[in-house]
Amino acid sequence: MEGSRVLVVDDEPYIRELLSEILTVEGYQVRCVHDGLTAVQTVRSTPPDVALIDLQMPGIDGLQVLEQILQIAPATVAIMITGYGTIDAAVKAMKAGAFDFLTKPFSAETAAVVVKKGLEFQRLRQGHQRLRKAMQEHYRREHLVGESEAMR
Repeated sequence: MEGSRVLVVDDEPYIRELLSEILTVEGYQVRCVHDGLTAVQTVRSTPPDVALIDLQMPGIDGLQVLEQILQIAPATVAIMITGYGTIDAAVKAMKAGAFDFLTKPFSAETAAVVVKKGLEFQRLRQGHQRLRKAMQEHYRREHLVGESEAMR
């Protein structure tokens, strides 16, 4: 969705620049940071809709960044990026709450599609939460007409 906020967290300047260009062309507001600590501080001040997080970074690694970001902003869709695409790493990232996994090298089209899918997932999740809340409000006990045991 155009105008959505995307945070790119990668220690490689080339990857940050590439993703920034790709996603800016797609109409997203992109912010790039070079390390995990800066990413966590950024999320505290301005939670992104999507965060693309490199798995291997100096200091705090991508899994730790993922966990901290999702604690601060649980609605953020996290997409892990790595040049070391092992099944074990993907499983750990998904268990920690990642939406998807982007393996380097990736094409501009692949990156754009993954972010778009993440935003669509976020939109559907938010719609589902609104619907659940409306249903819970509508079908509360005090809205019942009868007082019989069966009605309760």
